Amino acid sequence: MISVSCTEDDYANIEAAERQYASLYLDIKYGDRPAARQHAKQFENDVQQLGLNWVSPNSVGSEDVFRFRLRRARKAWEATRFAIDEDNLPLAALQLDRATYEMSVAHPASFNRLQLGKLYPGLSSWATLQSILEDEKYCGYGWEQIGYYHDKLARNFAELNTLHPLEAFYARNAAEADEYQRKIGAINLQLESLEKSINFQDRKLILLEMDRTDQAIDELIKYFSLPEQEGQEVEL
Repeated sequence: MISVSCTEDDYANIEAAERQYASLYLDIKYGDRPAARQHAKQFENDVQQLGLNWVSPNSVGSEDVFRFRLRRARKAWEATRFAIDEDNLPLAALQLDRATYEMSVAHPASFNRLQLGKLYPGLSSWATLQSILEDEKYCGYGWEQIGYYHDKLARNFAELNTLHPLEAFYARNAAEADEYQRKIGAINLQLESLEKSINFQDRKLILLEMDRTDQAIDELIKYFSLPEQEGQEVEL
């Protein structure tokens, strides 16, 4: 059976790995290959140091399923590193998402304790809605169906309103906790604007609100990234 426990060093490694992941996510998205290579290497080192100590010792699950999903996650991660080395960042983004998904289903109870684990449903929902709205024919979806995907996305981020970064993982002060709430609030407000544009069925307005929503979400990801990226402006 999987049985581990976290020490203070493990919490530090978890935070370090999550910061590297958030930075890597943004590197890939905005086409910074040198930074992506650097953060991918450090993320891998942090994960290797952590081992399985991110897994909750009290959670119940199938060890066979966990090992199977973990192998799939490792393969997707290897494909991510290869795609970065080959300067194929769109493929790297796809493989990174696959690796993240496999980790999310490998041990959901433990994955959902991670800060970026809590964000993943929202990021996944946003990627789905983005792909629909970016298509000129909305991938054949009707406005009611598009509204469904927007509502799902809004619920994912609304759930984050009551979630604060765990002190065990992030030694944030009150001001930083307030910043987290401001970033969540900005996303929720922006999703309301996006909903209005969808209701108006105005494509130009939809694309504008999409860009603004994407920027608001990236600002939240930057909150969990390395300090060097927290101070950077997100370019659309």
